[in-house]
Amino acid sequence: DLILPENFETKTGREFAYVNFLAKDKIYYQMFTPELEIIGTGEGSWIKKNLFSLKDSFLNALQKVIPEPHVSLLGGVTVGAEESLGAELEDDFRKTGLIHIVVLSGYNVTIVAEFIMDIFAFLPRFVSISLGALSIILFALMTGASATIIRASIMACLVLLSRVLRRRYTISRALALAGFVMVFINPLILVFDPSFQLSFLATIGLVYVSPMIEKYFTLLPKKWGIRDAGVATIATQLFILPFLIYLMGEVSIISFVVNVLVLPVIPITMLLGLITGIFGWLWKALAFVPGLITFGFLEYTLSLVEFFADLPFASVKVGWFPFWLVVVVYVLYMIVLRKNNKSSDQV
Repeated sequence: DLILPENFETKTGREFAYVNFLAKDKIYYQMFTPELEIIGTGEGSWIKKNLFSLKDSFLNALQKVIPEPHVSLLGGVTVGAEESLGAELEDDFRKTGLIHIVVLSGYNVTIVAEFIMDIFAFLPRFVSISLGALSIILFALMTGASATIIRASIMACLVLLSRVLRRRYTISRALALAGFVMVFINPLILVFDPSFQLSFLATIGLVYVSPMIEKYFTLLPKKWGIRDAGVATIATQLFILPFLIYLMGEVSIISFVVNVLVLPVIPITMLLGLITGIFGWLWKALAFVPGLITFGFLEYTLSLVEFFADLPFASVKVGWFPFWLVVVVYVLYMIVLRKNNKSSDQV
């Protein structure tokens, strides 16, 4: 039977507007334990069918050499696979502020986009840029085309377009254009899609807050990207924090430390995971060595998450944080950023 969805209360006592969340994707009813009957085949998108088959084949190759829960984490990091890590482990990632790497985020898509562009760099300029843009679009489709992925993919394609036109790429304009296109296609995501909202807030923090606070992190070494990870983590966490508290009612106290320790190894983990999957396609024995190294990085990540999540002060619940207070905090943020920009212009 078809039933109407209902809003529900989260673990922290917040009411989640589940009805509107589904409505943004034109889902108005739910059905549990349905009986399915195949009435036809081959009528869907040929492109999506083959992309999803490629994704499944890649994940199957990884599963031959890497055990659970490591392979589920790797699948989420590389191709946005929605394999479950288990409720307890997912909660640990949330407590440590690392939930954004469990599913494919804008950070991961940026790494993939740069990797794709590097692959085609040896080709003539127009050919390499065209293939790069096409690959990014296909990758976005293969990984589910969530709001975060679409935003990052549009911005990556704008980078390539700027190279074709030989124009300067301005990340703030690219972000604004990506947001305009997405909201124009589906206005409901502006209000009812938390992943869209958090993705844009995090990117704004990265663009505007990072340069402002970087001078305070000179004690962090630049080696292995530790300083960059630290600055990016603080900038994005500061900017999404008010809205995140309003949504979740929970704050990760140790997210900065965990992100600084984990984010620098994510690009190499993704690269090794990709190599492992490709070798696994060809011959399982070939995937053993890269798979073993990949497993080591995944074990490092999971061990850190489990250790820090077990700390009694890992996260703090916030019982009262109304929306009007969120607005006030962001107005104050805008004032500080505006003053900082004026000071920079005078210098």
